[in-house]
Amino acid sequence: MSFTNPPVRMRSCHRVAVAPLLAGSLLALPLVSSAHGQTVAGWGNVGFSQVDDATDLVAVSAGSYHTVFLRANGLPGAFGYNNIGQCDIPPGLTGVVKISTQTGHSVALLTDGTVRCWGATSQCNVPETAVNVIDVAAGGGFSWALRADGSLVGWGSVFAPPAGPFTKIGAGHIHSLAIRTDGTIACWGSNSSGQSTPPADLGTVIEVDGGEAHSMALRTDGTVRCWGYNYSGQSNVPAGLSNVTAIAAGFDHSLALDADGVVHCWGSDLYDQSTVPAEVAKVGAIAIAGGLRHSCAALEDGSFIAWGSDIDGSTVCPEPLAPVAAIAAGGEHTLVLREDGFVSAIGSNSNNQCDVPANLLPAAAVAAGLNHSIALQSNGTVRCWGYNLYGQCNVPSTLTAVNAVGAGYNTSYAVRTDGTLVAWGHDNLGQGTPPADLTDARAAAGGIHHGLVLRGDGSVRGFGGNTYGQASPPANLPPAQAIAAGWNHSVALSVDGLVTCWGANNSGCTVVPGDLEGVTSIAAGEAHTVVRTASGRIVSWGSNLSGQRNVPVGVIVSTFVAACAHHTVVMLPPDGPCPIGKNGIDSDADGLEDGCQRARGDLNLDRRIDAADLGLMLASWGLPDPIGDLDGDGEAGASDLSLLLANWGQY
Repeated sequence: MSFTNPPVRMRSCHRVAVAPLLAGSLLALPLVSSAHGQTVAGWGNVGFSQVDDATDLVAVSAGSYHTVFLRANGLPGAFGYNNIGQCDIPPGLTGVVKISTQTGHSVALLTDGTVRCWGATSQCNVPETAVNVIDVAAGGGFSWALRADGSLVGWGSVFAPPAGPFTKIGAGHIHSLAIRTDGTIACWGSNSSGQSTPPADLGTVIEVDGGEAHSMALRTDGTVRCWGYNYSGQSNVPAGLSNVTAIAAGFDHSLALDADGVVHCWGSDLYDQSTVPAEVAKVGAIAIAGGLRHSCAALEDGSFIAWGSDIDGSTVCPEPLAPVAAIAAGGEHTLVLREDGFVSAIGSNSNNQCDVPANLLPAAAVAAGLNHSIALQSNGTVRCWGYNLYGQCNVPSTLTAVNAVGAGYNTSYAVRTDGTLVAWGHDNLGQGTPPADLTDARAAAGGIHHGLVLRGDGSVRGFGGNTYGQASPPANLPPAQAIAAGWNHSVALSVDGLVTCWGANNSGCTVVPGDLEGVTSIAAGEAHTVVRTASGRIVSWGSNLSGQRNVPVGVIVSTFVAACAHHTVVMLPPDGPCPIGKNGIDSDADGLEDGCQRARGDLNLDRRIDAADLGLMLASWGLPDPIGDLDGDGEAGASDLSLLLANWGQY
């Protein structure tokens, strides 16, 4: 596996049965209002990918800072670090029988003998010859597919394999292992620590796996042999270990699962990755995996548990988050505020930005900077945690009676009930010094070096760095109802639902589409702008370097949108849409998988077809790709209206 060493950070084990998603990075987020029963979806360069239903698991695989799992129904899922798409499960992917993942890519074997790959593009060019496949393995920058005839197909940075035929394939960082039909093994690739030189007396083998520079083999008698690099004891198989049914190699630690469901770990334990939680033995495991600095297991009750380092969320499949009231995203983390005031934080925790204070009071609002987090408590006071180099977490001791919070790159903002704006943190260009004559403030947002404030009369004031004009609202700016700030550009939403952008125009992020109207929510990332329209659709412009503008299939209705440096997050309606990909079937072309059991024509997903849905239908009449296109012909028209009326009053 190809890994880099993260800072030393320990986290306790995490077990989940059900978990929605999240995460990523945002620099400024306007105050958001509560909406009943919201759930969340996100896309782009996120630090935590969506996990709708982490139950009934049968297999797990661990990369450096991410985890991939497989459900019994053949649906894969993933979470953790997602900088190059290693957690972006392809839409509609079903029928998976095996998964294998490494640092930057994942490989899946399907029931029809074909292979799918996602993550680093250079590692996912699956050859056309990868058919009739029976086994797959992902290495550090390469992949293998084993065909039914015993031959191997490789792609990426592969070394030529020895002669087969083979019955099983495994991979480490830059070496590979395969089992021949007679039970002997072949190893090739790097042999820097002897990892490709198996013991002469190894015997008959039924499973193999590789770590950074060590190898593992499970023999037919249920015993385990390891060889290669042993600096952390990863090749020292515990004395008496027997009756083993599965093995897994991490970076510099090893795992074995015995027939009783007990997990055994040895090797490096710097991050507690070899300290198996007691709950594993209590419940029993059915599958294991080892990553860079973490380990995980699928348990007999179908749930998931992970332990070790939690860099970028590799071990945290979050607790159920719905119903959600508000969201805020930081550099590589996301805050989720539930309706009961409970705050969850997921994603990168490199600066403790995800360590929500244990004594945090029920919150009314949240905001996130690059690597710090802010919560407005129900008593009108503010709490901050995370990166504090510039004092952005040093809340003024006299700060009370707050009704809104906001964040910039390394600056924090609070709006008092008397309309005054308080700022603290980085202030090198004045972004932490609100105008002295500012009054009647209602909301605040910030970029890298500038701040914005929305006043009660709808006017917008800017302050701080103004190199690109980002702190100078247009003179003809209409009265606004919301503001957002990207790194070097600003956005305002008028009371009439019109959007205005100004400042740096990187990748066209300030060029508002000419036909855009009826906007209800705005957000800004590093160099992209995203809005939510009255129909619940998402429209964005600007940079798409990390896919932050690629709205996932099935996310056709939302209630609020947020954006970050390179990703976008939305809140979905109660019992929100099920994206195509859960079971992959959309026979009625309504944009939802059939298992959602929504009535056809329930456009706003409130579980009833009524005048509100008719309004959405008529609003999109004749438009390309509208929300009211129930029959999938590309526009909303009379045939769609007939479908809607046929189900009028359902639910």
